[in-house]
Amino acid sequence: MQDPPALPQDAPPSYDTLETQSLPLPQDEKAERSRRSGELHPLASSSPQPSPSSDSKSHAASSAWWSSWVEPPAVKEVRKTIVGLLHDLVRGGDAECILAVLDSCAGTCRSYGISLSSILQERSAAGHTPLYWAVVNRPHLVPSAQDMEYFRAILTYAAPLSTATVEDVRLACLHSPNNVLFQGLGRIPAFSPLSEQEKLIMGQTVPLDEVDVQDFEADLLHFSVRFKIPMFQKRMRIAGDVTLEFIATGRLWQFSILVARQNDYDRLGNLKVTPGRLAVKLTLLPGSPPTGLVSTLVIEDRAAHGVSPSAASSPELSSKSPSSPSAAVNPPIQVQLQSGKKQLVPGSGSWGLGGMIAVSLESNDQANTLQIDRCPYVGNDDTLIASLNVMLDAAS
Repeated sequence: MQDPPALPQDAPPSYDTLETQSLPLPQDEKAERSRRSGELHPLASSSPQPSPSSDSKSHAASSAWWSSWVEPPAVKEVRKTIVGLLHDLVRGGDAECILAVLDSCAGTCRSYGISLSSILQERSAAGHTPLYWAVVNRPHLVPSAQDMEYFRAILTYAAPLSTATVEDVRLACLHSPNNVLFQGLGRIPAFSPLSEQEKLIMGQTVPLDEVDVQDFEADLLHFSVRFKIPMFQKRMRIAGDVTLEFIATGRLWQFSILVARQNDYDRLGNLKVTPGRLAVKLTLLPGSPPTGLVSTLVIEDRAAHGVSPSAASSPELSSKSPSSPSAAVNPPIQVQLQSGKKQLVPGSGSWGLGGMIAVSLESNDQANTLQIDRCPYVGNDDTLIASLNVMLDAAS
């Protein structure tokens, strides 16, 4: 019987030796690594665009030279080794060490003309991508800064992500289940890139939506969510909606505030809303078990949250702060969202809207002020703070 083919000398090492070895690199990359005194290679896509520098030209020539002489079987073996190594890496371990190995894998993939992005997005590990297992196997309920750097790195190497890959990562967050990690991943551009419209609306400094979930140990069917939405009125006027997602009670939810459009069935189903008026909806997303619920959306007068720093510099606004005896606080906006006798079933019904509750706000005089300048429920910095209190049906 013939001996199995030997791996190329510069194939990636096994995971057992990753703390003492690094993946071999072409000579010009070794020199660059030496000059940077061991600093990690900058994150880049698996096929970075060359720059006009001499080092980059040398690297391109080196890559072409590697491709010209490596036989397909050797490339296949290197690819197989990298796949196996990644499967070991995503089982967990020291984030800093994993980052170093990922960097070396990326360099080797470039040298052999292998797409690391494709490998990371293949469903090669028990029906899921390596990214799925990277999320499921991180041990910390509240991810550390190093954990988030690890996720930023592996998602950036995998970018651009296909829709199927994004859904696989979202499913991993649900299976954890971990809303804190889910919100953190949503702030990584490689996982949740802004649309061109969002980039224009938000500008260079992108404000972050905040979605905090609070569970109640005394009642497992009860949870509340606090939303902090920057640039609220600007986004509503230009984009026509704000949509936020979160994980609670082992389910993935989507909450939206929308400006109704003509023939808006795809977003609001049979709900009748005058175009231009506001509506809210709560949706149970696929992968979540069905449930019935009773919930209340509460939006308080901004005075109940204190005056923003911008108001403190204005004598006129400061005189209306909560510390002033004459300051009037409007009653909170309250909107009921109930499933009634039916359960929310994700993806069911016509247009897949069986997992949704939608309510019009146009008959709520207080809620109608949300579209007006100097609305008392929107902060002076255009930030809206709202809370959603949810009680699930006991039959769930």
